[in-house]
Amino acid sequence: MSVAGDVLFDSVGQALRFAFLFKASVKGASVPGTVSIGSGRGLVGLDGAGEAGNIKRLIGDLPKVQAAALQARFSERVAACPCCMADAPAAEWLGCCVLLSGVAMGAASSCHEKLALDLTMRHFGDKRLTFEMLGGRYGCSADQVRKINNKVAAALRAVEHAAQAKISDRLIASGYIDHCQEVEAVC
Repeated sequence: MSVAGDVLFDSVGQALRFAFLFKASVKGASVPGTVSIGSGRGLVGLDGAGEAGNIKRLIGDLPKVQAAALQARFSERVAACPCCMADAPAAEWLGCCVLLSGVAMGAASSCHEKLALDLTMRHFGDKRLTFEMLGGRYGCSADQVRKINNKVAAALRAVEHAAQAKISDRLIASGYIDHCQEVEAVC
């Protein structure tokens, strides 16, 4: 929360990135008996973890699909596979995309559920999923995939916009930001 009238973040996007990307790790400090826990946005240790947790609590109070949209947009997308250590979708990000693929299915009713998931993942940052690749994967043209994507992306943007409006109000009321700026990641 803000200290003496100063807000902690310049924008909604900055606050959400901080909350989802804050890393808490215990590191031995050079002075015996002292420990540093986590870091991010000038907030370190338990203070940073507390602020990240408070923002996540505000997000968690949103409807599930809106919270998932914010997490899919601002959380880590890639993590190391536990088996081979290759890059793989981060479990929480993928879970959000799976939930949001229901929105995609509703927007494009003729869309195959796996295509809906792939287009949802693409919308939230996995640009490796090209229209040409998806067309080949699902036996249709890139133009057909593009048309379906237009419907899916419009529906997902609507969910993101509603989520942004609600979380903006909550972040302002809690003193994390002083005004609403559009989240730059939402196009």
